[in-house]
Amino acid sequence: MIQRLIAMMVGLLLPALFAPSLGAIHDHAPPGEPGETYGIAEFRLHVPDIDRPIRGILFRVAPHLSDSRPEVADPDYRKLCESQDFALLGARLDDVGMETGIGDALLRTLAVFAAESGHPELEFAPLYFEGYSWGGQFAYHFTVWRPERVLGFVTMKGGYHRTDPAGEAILVPGYLFIGANDLQYRIDNLTGIFAEHRPLGARWILAMQPDAGHEAINDRNLLDDYFTTVTQARLPESIPDGAIPDLRVMPEQDSWLGDRERQLIGRWLCYDSAPDSACWLPTRTIAKAWQDFVSDGVVNDTIDCPTAVFDVPAPSVRLLPNRPNPFNPSTMVMFELKEPGVVVLEVFDLVGRLVTTLMAGEMRSVGRHECSWNGRDAAGRDLPTGAYLCRLTVGGERSSRRLMLLR
Repeated sequence: MIQRLIAMMVGLLLPALFAPSLGAIHDHAPPGEPGETYGIAEFRLHVPDIDRPIRGILFRVAPHLSDSRPEVADPDYRKLCESQDFALLGARLDDVGMETGIGDALLRTLAVFAAESGHPELEFAPLYFEGYSWGGQFAYHFTVWRPERVLGFVTMKGGYHRTDPAGEAILVPGYLFIGANDLQYRIDNLTGIFAEHRPLGARWILAMQPDAGHEAINDRNLLDDYFTTVTQARLPESIPDGAIPDLRVMPEQDSWLGDRERQLIGRWLCYDSAPDSACWLPTRTIAKAWQDFVSDGVVNDTIDCPTAVFDVPAPSVRLLPNRPNPFNPSTMVMFELKEPGVVVLEVFDLVGRLVTTLMAGEMRSVGRHECSWNGRDAAGRDLPTGAYLCRLTVGGERSSRRLMLLR
């Protein structure tokens, strides 16, 4: 009898020990303000039971008038959020245009949840969107409207994303999904947005799902790895009190690129095709997951480093990230030497042609040095928008970095 009671107690306790905490549920439907034209905005938030600050909010956004509020009870989503000290948000919405006030309704709701939950940081918490169809359009439109509030976004197969310039939203990592068998206007909409903004340095991925129509993406390994990678890379170490966190920009050159036609991946400095049309993949793990997804598990190889322009940096010669990048009209190129040497600093286009020489055989001492480039060629002509490669040569050692010029 005692053994049976002990077994029953263990059976009751073990699930509780390994399940995500219950936390608290908060509901709010903000009344519209004068001039706002949206109709329905009903939100539900799960706040994990932790005594640490909430670092962000994962917002699952459903299609038009569908309801993602029940998803805040999903144990897998809760576990994912709690692994990053995130809250989990769902909603029922009837509009995706920020001009209707629907975005402001979300921000007002976060202030209410902050007061109710005892987590005042929720009012300023950055958002990570995962939206399907119409919900993906909401995710994208909010990101363009308030990019400083968004860690990253996923938009799955919507067809009416705004096509005007995305502004600073190009620096917000985004995963754009289309289906090979979906309606053509949906494919064209997201493909066009990607094609317009990738040449400007958009930190975006475009993924065509083979043999699929308008269904949602259910590959949780792919989606969860992307969420974890982006949030960890962009969040500051500490969350400020009473202010929006200063989100970090993920450097474009510290990444991989994906060739959408050949379904190949390669390191940023080794990529041998047109980078302006390639997917920006923040890590090799994300790159391999993208490759597996778009090829339906067929492709397994990567792009090799083909030319000397793309040499791996040597330990004693190192180009540092230029600032700003992207830039207009000029950027500061910085480098570091561990030994004194004669420096040659050159800029190439991405087919390997020399554009200009910034330093031609100048002696430099140990330490950090800098040199400005104004985005012009050797003849003083303004160069067009695009990516350029800066190469530092000292003796027989080289280091390279890509520079992004915006006109």
